[in-house]
Amino acid sequence: MYTKLKDELLVEAYEHAVRSQLDGEFLQILKEELDRRGIIFDEAKKVATADNNKS
Repeated sequence: MYTKLKDELLVEAYEHAVRSQLDGEFLQILKEELDRRGIIFDEAKKVATADNNKS
């Protein structure tokens, strides 16, 4: 059974992919998943999600 990738790991994967200049299609897939989850980046690179803001 597959487990859902944690938000922090998804953010790290995206940032690493950008730094490594990986394929644009791969970056787009990661970015779409970030957007789908409502992940927001602030200036300090902290992650906040819509769900975290509710608590």
